[in-house]
Amino acid sequence: MTLNERKLINEYYERMRIVDEEISILLAQFVDMINKEYIFIHSELELSFNSDLSSPEQAKHSEKLAEACKVSNDKIIRTRDELDDFFLN
Repeated sequence: MTLNERKLINEYYERMRIVDEEISILLAQFVDMINKEYIFIHSELELSFNSDLSSPEQAKHSEKLAEACKVSNDKIIRTRDELDDFFLN
């Protein structure tokens, strides 16, 4: 192997090391974001079904849960009238 080939290989490995570090940082940020989202969704799920809370409080947490789960706005039940319409129609 020539000196130039070794130099090119070493440069390649250095570039790959830098890319690997950047990817590791991005992955750590992504995992952190997913963990925070999971904690929020799990908390809203627990609060939505917490019988120690009033029905209006449970409903508010249910709305937040639906929003966090990307339910389309027109499918989220927000009022008593919407709830009645859902079950009676």
